[in-house]
Amino acid sequence: MIVLFVLLACNVAFAQKPDLMYEWASLDYDWPDETSRNDSISNGTFIVENNALTGLKLYKGDVFVTVPRWRLGVPSTMNKVITKGNANVLQPYPSWKMQEIGNCSCFQFTQSMEIDPVSGWMWAIDTGRINTLPGPGEGSAQNLCPAKLVIIDIAKRSIVRTHIFPEEVVSKSSNFLNDIVVDPKGGFAYISDAADAKMVVYNYNTDRSHSIKHISMGYEPDAILFTINNKNYTLRTTMDGIALSPDRSSIFYCALAGFSLYSISTKIANDPNGNHGDAIRKVGVKVSQSDGLVAGYNNLYYGVLGLNGLYKWEISKDMREQSVPYTKVNLTTRTEIYTDDVGHQWVDTFALEESGEYLWYTANKLQDFFPKGLDFSGGNGSNFRIWKVKVNDRPYILPTIENSANCNYLKNVRIMVALIILVMHI
Repeated sequence: MIVLFVLLACNVAFAQKPDLMYEWASLDYDWPDETSRNDSISNGTFIVENNALTGLKLYKGDVFVTVPRWRLGVPSTMNKVITKGNANVLQPYPSWKMQEIGNCSCFQFTQSMEIDPVSGWMWAIDTGRINTLPGPGEGSAQNLCPAKLVIIDIAKRSIVRTHIFPEEVVSKSSNFLNDIVVDPKGGFAYISDAADAKMVVYNYNTDRSHSIKHISMGYEPDAILFTINNKNYTLRTTMDGIALSPDRSSIFYCALAGFSLYSISTKIANDPNGNHGDAIRKVGVKVSQSDGLVAGYNNLYYGVLGLNGLYKWEISKDMREQSVPYTKVNLTTRTEIYTDDVGHQWVDTFALEESGEYLWYTANKLQDFFPKGLDFSGGNGSNFRIWKVKVNDRPYILPTIENSANCNYLKNVRIMVALIILVMHI
């Protein structure tokens, strides 16, 4: 009876329903004035239905988001969410000037970024290309600039470094730099390229980059069909989600059109001449296709597109049970955090708070955005949402602490013991 009470109490304490932080039927921006907005609509530099929310990161209470330039009419690709009057709008970051199309020193198309909470540096990837997924009659891709990595000091709003990727590392005419994870201490960044099915590795210490290509980074033929709310969609998108283990030993990754999760040793990945193929292994199979990934010290989090929700791989639990490190652990536990057929369509990108208490993530209905099936009038509710859910974890990017993978586990054990003692005294 006591055990049953404790289990029930723990379920009440730890099972969390996500909190909705922001939602939009359509996105709008922090314009200098109403005339600027109206002019942008008139001249086609702001086309409301071509703006979709994707990337998400947090820093000291600020929420940063990206709006990819998949199509024309996206005025700002890197932004900070602010409240203006009664509306939540996107403020171009670090400035309107930095969003200038055709100026290769500015952002052209930013899908994702990472923020180091210790240094306050934002590492943002820029494909250099716009209009990469045009609709009928909307022209073709514009390969304006070389792809680049831009590192920004958030406090100073200044650029620390810009690395231009060489053509042999990232193609100017075909890349889709999609997601990024960072090891600030080691000075490495790892980037997924969803167009050319490869991983890009950047070394800050040498200011050099190289790429890794492997069959595991391509799409899986049996995973190109996505079924979401009883509708079928076909996508052949390759290398997409990417996560870095907290001990910096392993990079986990998956294709968007794929069920398998893979890992590669960072030690070998960091070496431009390493035998990369021998360092890659299949970790396991997810319950659905997923977009972004993020690792905490206890869990690896991912969306489940076919189930409209959020799952976690309890990686620290599997490491304990298998008595192995990150480099050898296999995906065994697949735990549902939350599913919702309305508000959780296409769970996309993630950000753990610095405290690790909450996991933030976007849900953006991309399955209907791509074929132009969204209603931007608000008549069918919101299209883009930002949620947070309590997970009591710790961000991978913070410095390693001894036994941190077990910290929350031990904390929960202590709580259970306290509850047992409490019940015994009642």
